[in-house]
Amino acid sequence: MKKGMKFNQFVPWVILLCCVILIIGFFIPSFKFSCAGYGSVGVSALNASFGYSYMGESIVNALVYPLLLLLIPIGVGVICFIRKIGEKIKAIIVAGSFFVELVIYIILAILAASIARELGCEEAVTAMYIINLFFSVVGILAGVFLIFEDKFMGMIDKAGAAKPAAPPAAPPPVVAPPAPAAPAAPAAGQTFCPNCGTPQNAAAAFCANCGTPIPKAPPVPQTPVCPGCGQEIKDPNAAFCVFCGTKLK
Repeated sequence: MKKGMKFNQFVPWVILLCCVILIIGFFIPSFKFSCAGYGSVGVSALNASFGYSYMGESIVNALVYPLLLLLIPIGVGVICFIRKIGEKIKAIIVAGSFFVELVIYIILAILAASIARELGCEEAVTAMYIINLFFSVVGILAGVFLIFEDKFMGMIDKAGAAKPAAPPAAPPPVVAPPAPAAPAAPAAGQTFCPNCGTPQNAAAAFCANCGTPIPKAPPVPQTPVCPGCGQEIKDPNAAFCVFCGTKLK
């Protein structure tokens, strides 16, 4: 079934299929008689309507009501295409018509069994009889469905909504944006222009790009060391090296 299409959209086609099968079944034998000296004789609803004779002997007298087995499905098929008739009225006609079909087939089966007893013959139903009963019942159910269509579709939709929904798909992992790169440290003997950021030589007094004066970094004070042993002199006021005794001042 295609997505977006519902079950009730196919019910009218099921009804038309039942009509076609029942029309065909009118002409195919539904009963079989086996009598001594006569062999096997098949009798359809058509024979029941106009009578059936075998070797000059009347086996089935003409009946009028079996003609309904042909006229009813034809009428139902025509009614399905008449738009002026309300849908609910159509549904009631469909259910009632197929019910009449079912009853007539059962009556014919009872009548065939009675005639077989009178003639001293064996009687049996054929596969077509079973098919006629089956499609009559299907037509009844289709009509009942259309009568209570709103209620049935509500139950179907409710049953579908009761099913647990599939868990939602996990959201894609959040990827953090890359951290901004730290500004490059100036290389040895190099500085940057405070205005445009262009790298400059440490000895430059002005920016080569925008002409902004380059401020000079204050000289880093050097820690004094002993001239004798080279050790760092931590006390700037010391007169002698505490490591080798060399005079500092």
